[in-house]
Amino acid sequence: MSSHLVSNFWYLYDKVINFETIRKIKRIGNNKEWIDGVVKNYDNEEAYSKIMSRRSSQVCFFGGEQWLIDLMWSYMEEANKQAGWEYDIDYVEDMQLTKYGEGMYYKWHYDGLGDHNGVFGKDYPELLQGRVRKLSLTLLLNNEYEGGHFEFTEYHDENTEVQRPDFNNAGSIIVFPSHLEHRVTEITKGTRNSLVAWFIGPPFR
Repeated sequence: MSSHLVSNFWYLYDKVINFETIRKIKRIGNNKEWIDGVVKNYDNEEAYSKIMSRRSSQVCFFGGEQWLIDLMWSYMEEANKQAGWEYDIDYVEDMQLTKYGEGMYYKWHYDGLGDHNGVFGKDYPELLQGRVRKLSLTLLLNNEYEGGHFEFTEYHDENTEVQRPDFNNAGSIIVFPSHLEHRVTEITKGTRNSLVAWFIGPPFR
């Protein structure tokens, strides 16, 4: 059974991906090299330590799985329309599998602002160049863990409030604008597995 929930922040699909598909995605990860959850090469230990104090996870990246791109694209496309964003999206980055073990986390961050200063430059693959992250998607691959809550921040009357979607079931998908601040709280038991995708397009005007 599934439901689609729209809020001011996100579009949530509850339990829409079956366990056979989840197992297939996990098998992809079994054949990949897993690295610390850092996407840049840092020149010195101080810079590396700073980013790792904000993020602790294991990740692997992959592209070329067209069946999975098509599947995730369909959920992004519906959310983009039904939530009223209607962003100009024309490509998706290589997807990321993420593992959070006990004690791991990702503190407050955003994936991209969508502005002209944030475009992918010549250091990136040609298909990314000139584009920016606009919509982010997370597919939860399991629920055998404790902690690891997915949360957003909301600013209201000069106060910061935490919003926690009901995003706890394996096979559920959440889609949200990439500029929203979000986090994954510390895992207290077990391992949290997820698939992350960033959908991109020309900068906002």
